[in-house]
Amino acid sequence: MANTKIILSRGVPVTIISQVNAIGAVTPEFCVPAIPGGPAKVQFVSAGSHSVLDGNIESTQDDGTTWNTFQAFDFIATPILNIEIPPGIGYRFNVSNITGGPSDIIGSLR
Repeated sequence: MANTKIILSRGVPVTIISQVNAIGAVTPEFCVPAIPGGPAKVQFVSAGSHSVLDGNIESTQDDGTTWNTFQAFDFIATPILNIEIPPGIGYRFNVSNITGGPSDIIGSLR
């Protein structure tokens, strides 16, 4: 059974991860649609009582069989993360360190 996937929509903030408080790969996966003008620009923020929250955004092109590091994140050093994300593949957060929490990770297509 495939994981649930969240499709980000322009201008609509979506809680991708709700109440994360442990390390490891977190579901659900998310993806972005193809948009005119090139790769989608996505903004991620965290909300919660953490003092450390970092890890990697991972990508898959084979429906979750293989995951590769796409982009590192550290929501203390960079509270608002703005990145370009190619459409058509799946992504997930893999949390390496969290102190405090639980916390949410929210994404919005720009």
